[in-house]
Amino acid sequence: MDDIQAKITHIMERFDLPAKNSEIIELEKQASNPDFWSNQSEAQQSMMLLSDLKNTSNKWRILQERVTDAQELLDLPYHKVVPS
Repeated sequence: MDDIQAKITHIMERFDLPAKNSEIIELEKQASNPDFWSNQSEAQQSMMLLSDLKNTSNKWRILQERVTDAQELLDLPYHKVVPS
């Protein structure tokens, strides 16, 4: 399981998810600017990019959480129940 966690971490680093999360924050700041929608076409492209970035980031975050949860379950003590 540690191997899976390491692979996920490596992939997240290769895709540079921290940079993508920074880009999400920047796009959200831009979207809150009152002049953001003055250029409809550019605003729509930015919102589509923001949506894609959020979806990608969320999928990787959820995967990492599930692997962590699975690891925690595997680390629980195992007690075999013997029928009486």
